[in-house]
Amino acid sequence: MCRTSIDTINSVLTITNLNLYDSTGAVFLTVNGSIGPGSIELQAGIETSIDLIYGIMDQSLPSFRSDIETFCLYKINHLSLYQLTIEPNTIFYKKELKIPNDAIIESMESMAAEILNKNNIYQYEVSSWSRDNRYSKHNMNYWMYGDYLGVGPGAHSKITTEESIERMVKLKKVNSYIEDPNKSSTTKIDSCSYDLDLAMNLLRIKNGVSFDELKNRNIHITNSFKEKILQGIDRGLLEKNTLKATPKGYKFLNDTVNIFS
Repeated sequence: MCRTSIDTINSVLTITNLNLYDSTGAVFLTVNGSIGPGSIELQAGIETSIDLIYGIMDQSLPSFRSDIETFCLYKINHLSLYQLTIEPNTIFYKKELKIPNDAIIESMESMAAEILNKNNIYQYEVSSWSRDNRYSKHNMNYWMYGDYLGVGPGAHSKITTEESIERMVKLKKVNSYIEDPNKSSTTKIDSCSYDLDLAMNLLRIKNGVSFDELKNRNIHITNSFKEKILQGIDRGLLEKNTLKATPKGYKFLNDTVNIFS
């Protein structure tokens, strides 16, 4: 039986006998450990990743440095590092939030890269960092233009068949999703949108992708895509002989991706 206990004084969550099941219903791993401000201790075999958002309200460079340095104290092999994005049509969008300006955001990114690299943690994707090449297979499937199924309110899916590529999004509101969990909005990726859709994913991978690997994965490269690659090379945004952004192209990735629009 799984049991959890919370030490409210020290803010520590202890997990005992948490069973994880495979697709057949059989237990493939039992987790025991504790998570708290002073410790993250899970048994061997558990790969742990931390999500960290920067650029939040009233955040300073010293406080962000403390967050990054705290992460580096633990033997955690993966970090997802996201800049706060305020989406339109949300409560936060309508309010004037005191978030750091662009200059501070850039300083945060440079500082994070310096600290993480000193601790042998390197960026492999726009928002993803890892130690010893412990890449997230789940995320890499996205960026390598793989297919996936999303379950739950607002979940995204991508399905490829011989006839089409479709992206689907489930209803975002919880009550609407409960009333009709099968309903999705569907966008077909046609010949006009394919180049941009492909570039938006593949170019997120910092080390790039070889054309041989794309061929092995049956990812079609159109003639128009090849022409846009040449434009990117001429502008110093893309490397030669592989699909990879230059340091300049990766820094200004939106501009690089928009070549393919």
